[in-house]
Amino acid sequence: MWENLTNTALTMLVGLIITAIFNGAINIPQKKKAEETQREEDILLLKKGIQALLKNDLKVRYDYWLDQKFAPEDAREDLEAEYRIYHSLGKNGVMDGRRAKFLDLPIDQPAETEV
Repeated sequence: MWENLTNTALTMLVGLIITAIFNGAINIPQKKKAEETQREEDILLLKKGIQALLKNDLKVRYDYWLDQKFAPEDAREDLEAEYRIYHSLGKNGVMDGRRAKFLDLPIDQPAETEV
């Protein structure tokens, strides 16, 4: 009787182990794929968020210098570096017009004219 009970328990234990191994072999790749998909979605959202922040900063800074009617060399270097990063995150062309106007500004501050 104990021998029969031991054989039944061992058979069940081996069956459970085999089932666990096969379930793990099937579920692990599916879980990894789901994690990879989530990671890709997260990265895309981060890129879009960073691009939106850069776009806003570029807009504010371009508008400031356009109002000043000149753009010194250090401002040009800073904004060009920021623009390259913004542009590399997704070429959408939204800031191209402002950038062109900014780059057309003189480097030196115009002389004040008296009225």
